[in-house]
Amino acid sequence: MSAKYFHMAGGIRFYAPGKSYEQRDTFEGVVSVVWNNPHTVLLKAANGRHGELHLPEAIAELQTLGATVFRCERAKGHHMPKPWILLEIGKLEDIWELKL
Repeated sequence: MSAKYFHMAGGIRFYAPGKSYEQRDTFEGVVSVVWNNPHTVLLKAANGRHGELHLPEAIAELQTLGATVFRCERAKGHHMPKPWILLEIGKLEDIWELKL
């Protein structure tokens, strides 16, 4: 028998210009990241200000880790901008997807 640890979940914090994690500054927003497979991530439980401005930063950061498919869990009735497509309609949340 053998065991292999793998990273399945994490988070991204967003900082205002001139602020950083290293300086222990207060962050503007946060999003949870769950890896479905080596190339697909689910972004969920986003919280904070200026979310639409931080989304490209999150995607760019996750692309450096191998992500090419991005899924976003959004409360019912909240939409994502094009080119995101509605993938799944849930009871409380919908899942949107972006393939790069």
